[in-house]
Amino acid sequence: PTIIEVIASAGGYTKYSVINSIMVIRGVGMGKKPEVIRINLAHILKGNKYANNIALKPNDIIYVPRSFIGNVNTFM
Repeated sequence: PTIIEVIASAGGYTKYSVINSIMVIRGVGMGKKPEVIRINLAHILKGNKYANNIALKPNDIIYVPRSFIGNVNTFM
């Protein structure tokens, strides 16, 4: 599956997601330094960079950061 397919199957992203800074962490627990791949989902969704719609591998971790305002709203 691709990054778009996995995010969609997880229910999408929230309004507080920073979709231009998604990280795919690959190679965790394999005895080597993990590789971090930065994905700009906003570009992919606009049709600009389908090449960045990478195919995911088993054990990849997808991290979608939360905006500062999202963190403040949760705190309040």
